[in-house]
Amino acid sequence: MIWAGILVVFYPYVRKNMPNRSSWLVALLLMTALWTLHARLQGGTQDGMTYHLLGATLCTLILGMPSVLFLATFVAIMYTIVFHGITDLTAVGLNMLITVLPAVLWTFLMLKMARKYLPHHLFIFIFINAFFTAAIGMMLSGCLTIAVLDYFDIYSHETLWQNAFGVLFLLSWGDAFFTGLMTAIFIALAPHLLTQYSDQIYLQKKERLF
Repeated sequence: MIWAGILVVFYPYVRKNMPNRSSWLVALLLMTALWTLHARLQGGTQDGMTYHLLGATLCTLILGMPSVLFLATFVAIMYTIVFHGITDLTAVGLNMLITVLPAVLWTFLMLKMARKYLPHHLFIFIFINAFFTAAIGMMLSGCLTIAVLDYFDIYSHETLWQNAFGVLFLLSWGDAFFTGLMTAIFIALAPHLLTQYSDQIYLQKKERLF
């Protein structure tokens, strides 16, 4: 199974480079809360669809890419068992590849690009690496999910691209606002929880934006 492969591949790295326990606990609580507080549609053309905030960018800023993929897989397994039953575990791997992975990779890429090409400024980290990245990351995951559902003809083309896409577009800005707000709070009150943030990089170097 794909989800088992993800756990096996990333476990040695996570065990060797494990962030502090507080970061793990915060990321676990955030991801569990965001995925549990979902809206499942019943009836109509979108019957069975489930919508929730993704939180992938925020958790990536907290844990880093390998650790967040490991954690997300674990949470996805628990989420599937609780809400869909153990028989649906075969879908966990595919869900990880089309929902969480694109957003996490996008966040990782934006972190690298921002540090290389943009000023090391708190505004850049909060607005670009948190807010903007979260919005685009969730849209990437949403579009890929819709494309897969459309390819397998699970829902009609019109339902997916006219209705579901609109909902995901709005949710992406909700995810962006939540990620930006929580990132700003963590930087102000508990910067040690963000493994991808460093006071030495973003506070000691005084660079002008313009």
